[in-house]
Parts: sequence; C-alpha cells; structure tokens
Amino acid sequence: MKRIHKLIAAALALTMLTPMTAALPASAADAWRTEYQKLLNANKSMSTDPLMYSLADVVGDGIPELMISSEGSAHPSRVKIYTYYQGKTVLLGQEGEYGIVRFDTTTREFVGGFSNMGIINEDRFICRCGELEQTRSISFNGGAASGPIYYTINGKDVSEAEFYADQNIYATHKLEFYGRDYLTTNLTPLNNFKVTNPVATPGNLTGDSVINASDAAKILIGASNYGAKGQTGLTGAQEDAGDVNGDHKINASDAAIVLIYSAAVGAGKSGARLQDYIR
Repeated sequence: MKRIHKLIAAALALTMLTPMTAALPASAADAWRTEYQKLLNANKSMSTDPLMYSLADVVGDGIPELMISSEGSAHPSRVKIYTYYQGKTVLLGQEGEYGIVRFDTTTREFVGGFSNMGIINEDRFICRCGELEQTRSISFNGGAASGPIYYTINGKDVSEAEFYADQNIYATHKLEFYGRDYLTTNLTPLNNFKVTNPVATPGNLTGDSVINASDAAKILIGASNYGAKGQTGLTGAQEDAGDVNGDHKINASDAAIVLIYSAAVGAGKSGARLQDYIR
C-alpha cells in the first residue's frame, strides 16, 4: 500500500514537471459495428425461434455490448454477451433464462443464474476490463416441495431474515432485459446506434484528450481502491482505459507505461505512441 501511495505522489509531481502532453491518436470509433455484424452473421439459431439480439452500452465506455439470443426463448435458454474491448470482440459469457439476461441499472451488474421447481440460484456480474467479474451469488430453496430449506449469500448459510433483508436492498433497482429486441436480419439498430458516452481510449482516464501523469495517478488510485475495497471507484470507461497493457487488470504496470510514455513526449520524442511502451 505504501508503495502505491509513493507512486501516486510521484505521478502527481511529474504532472507539474512535464510541460508537454501526448495527443490521443485518431480512434476507429465505428469498428465495433463491423465486428458485431460479423458475429450476427456467424451465429446460428439453436432452436425453432429466430435468432435475436440487443445492444446496450452497459459498461459506459462509448461502445455497446452485444447480447445474442441463439438458444430460443425456452426456460433454459441463455444469452451470449459480447463486448468490444481494445479492438477485439470478446465473448464475456452466457447467462440468463428464457432467452433474456437481466441488467441492474443501479449497480451496473448482469443478473444471471436459474430457477427451477422452487430452487433459485442468482449470480451477479460486472463487466470490468473486458471480463465478467462475479460480484455476488445467492441460493435458496424456500419454494421446493421437499428437502431442508436453505438460504445462502456468497456461499455462506444465512437465516431467512438475513436473506430477505439482503434481497430488499435490490427491490427498488430498475432491471432491463436484453437478448430479444431485434431480429438479426434487421441491422438498422446496429447501424444507427448512437454513442452517448465518450469512447474509452487506453491511457486516457481524465477525458482531456491527452495522456499524462494525471492519468497514471488515477490508475494508481483505482488500483489502491480495488485492493482495499474490491471497487476501483472509477467509471466503466475509466477502468477500460486504465487497462493499458490489456491484461484485464488495473495496476502499477499500467501506470508505469503511461508515465514512461508521457515522459518521452515531454522530452520531445517525436512520433511516440503509447503502444510502443507496452511490453
């Protein structure tokens, strides 16, 4: 922890000493549309139901996630969740029931799991740095016809009162349902999707169109917060931008790349690119 604090202080000091900052390269902001169209063309329906999809920027990084319902709308039918991360499409996982996956707009979590004959298992996931990270799981069989009744939260047995008190925390949260909004033969929603959030650019966490030691400081603070609290305190777009080396983590290695790059630009090195400093 002390090392992180020293690095943060060094990054902030370098902000004052570095007169020049590096301009961001032009972004291929619409490349995701082409890649998502390829996915829609490649996926085939695994049931008699037509192939369907949804689009939503659940991360908030300016590029929507793609949810494809290829298993139909029967009870066990899941949804493929894709994201476009650092120039590539990534299959995050398959979640949901009845051909849809729920999304909690308050906590920014996908809600998966299954229910059957009075037994309910629910898992929550947040999309962070191009991966789904499980944040919570619950299970209970209060409606089952036989067997002992149990309630668990994150694998720990709890009382009925504790279980429902925990559930009440989420009672007022708004849920959205993804997977079956459009037929895959209808590409108009894909082509017309309006980007309302700024597109995340590796290394640029401050949104000021330059990459410098201020961005490195934010990376280090986020890494410190995650180590202490399990939350970075950054937005989804900032988390994506902070994973400079693409290892699906935010840590001092990412900050070091930004600092070395910023120092090179400040020293007048022409043609310097952030990716040149990724090892």
